[in-house]
Amino acid sequence: MPFSNDLEDCYFYGIKVPIQNAGFGCVRVDKKSFTGDILGQIKNDIDRSSAVVAVLDGANPNVSLEVGYAWGREIPTILLIKDTSQLPFDLKGQKCIVYDSIRGLEKSLAVELKELISKGIIK
Repeated sequence: MPFSNDLEDCYFYGIKVPIQNAGFGCVRVDKKSFTGDILGQIKNDIDRSSAVVAVLDGANPNVSLEVGYAWGREIPTILLIKDTSQLPFDLKGQKCIVYDSIRGLEKSLAVELKELISKGIIK
């Protein structure tokens, strides 16, 4: 997700809560202590993940890079967006959870995680 004040509540309440309630940890590289290369840290975190949740708001190219990396590593990826008109061309055909409020995001993500876990897609 892009690192911006506008998305802080989105992360802490709409994303982190349902992920933790599903029994998983939620990692965001800008909230970690580490030394060295940030891209290497991001790749390492993705490699160790059960799934990746990506906020596509703002059409941030870094997020697209991270999504592409997760896809290349065959890591299940859940895409979130508030305004679908912001979707880049190559992501328009992908399933996205479209949300209009943080509470709505929390509920939708919780349902999606439950379904993906029950189907064995996320372990």
